[in-house]
Amino acid sequence: MRNTFRCPDCNRHLPIFMQATERKCRDCSEVLQQNSKKRRGNSLDGGSASSTSPESEDTSNADPPVISVRDSSDSDSDPEETNDDSSYNLPSVDYPAENPPVQIYYQPTIPEGFPGLTPCHIFGLGEYRSKRKGRNEFSSKLIDFAKEDDLSKFEYFAPHVDWFIENRFDGDISPDLVTVYPGHHGGYSDALVKVCKELESNYDIVYRELLSRAEHRPQQKNYNKNKERWENQDGSISTTRSLSGETVLLLDDVTTSGASVTVGKNELEDAGANQAIGLCLGISKRSRSIYGTV
Repeated sequence: MRNTFRCPDCNRHLPIFMQATERKCRDCSEVLQQNSKKRRGNSLDGGSASSTSPESEDTSNADPPVISVRDSSDSDSDPEETNDDSSYNLPSVDYPAENPPVQIYYQPTIPEGFPGLTPCHIFGLGEYRSKRKGRNEFSSKLIDFAKEDDLSKFEYFAPHVDWFIENRFDGDISPDLVTVYPGHHGGYSDALVKVCKELESNYDIVYRELLSRAEHRPQQKNYNKNKERWENQDGSISTTRSLSGETVLLLDDVTTSGASVTVGKNELEDAGANQAIGLCLGISKRSRSIYGTV
């Protein structure tokens, strides 16, 4: 995966645009900078700290613990064909709205038989769990918002989306356009359109309907095998206009195999986009190759 790198400090595979100095990711570089500033501040205080006993030391300003992450590789068995969760080691977090920085990065492995597709960067605002996998608060609100179009739940997701735009790109990549991946019947989710319009009103990003259904396909949930999901999406959508070097943010609700967003990304780039990056409200616990929280 030439468009990713591994941070030597947190041991995560991440997209190359999150790389900072010395091949570290921006998150780890920021932690080092913050710690360095604190050390300089302590040295300017003289030796006052040495007179403080360990029992009376104030730890309220101690560095927060590093978010736990993992590195993974695809196993021979397909997680979508088994109920075994032993290969999945991400921390069990409900991702409350008060803690939006806890997000997930995922680059799907494209099965054999799709030589025209290139990998896609996909970010998720949180971990989606089905009822069978122990649905959490985040997943319940996601279902209400994205699947049932309960727009009252938007306020829960707004800080996640804002934090992503303001911190994940951080000037390295500036999205010009945001669009929604069309549903299996060809329409667009009211909830996802609301997110796009919110981005348009708060940032220098324009919302456009850039993808449409070339033909209706069954829902992805009807397929259990990974390759079947890719076959179901390949060739099913087309772009509505040509593009000329823009960076596009492609929004979807939940990704499991990553097929929909990857196919959409390739269509947008074939139409002339410089690059397209996926943003999903949730990444399914069954997804392959989840590299860790970001």
